Amino acid sequence: MFACIAPLMIHEATEPALKNALDNLAETDSFERLSKNKKLLHHELRNFYISEDDFQTIKVQLRALGLIAKSEKTRSVKDSGTYWTLTPYGDEIMTQLRAIRRDEDEPQSSEEVVLGDAE
Repeated sequence: MFACIAPLMIHEATEPALKNALDNLAETDSFERLSKNKKLLHHELRNFYISEDDFQTIKVQLRALGLIAKSEKTRSVKDSGTYWTLTPYGDEIMTQLRAIRRDEDEPQSSEEVVLGDAE
């Protein structure tokens, strides 16, 4: 779940944006899993979402793990939304989860060899 929503918080994300991303994740995951069930073959699979209570629990858990923090940026008086951002630790974890790793079997480009030799 964190890998799904973390990129949204690189700068900041609203609670509705985070909830929407988690709802989309729940729908995709549930549809993929349930569509393989032969008993559900002729049924329409739709309306998957994260309950509001579960969303609040996820948010609290991510805070407790030190991955996210409430944004402290000043906003206009009209903007009463809550914004969330990554902590430095959350940014590090997101990078570990989402960065594309180079396959060790791939041949290195000449630039990589030069940089690798310089280290």
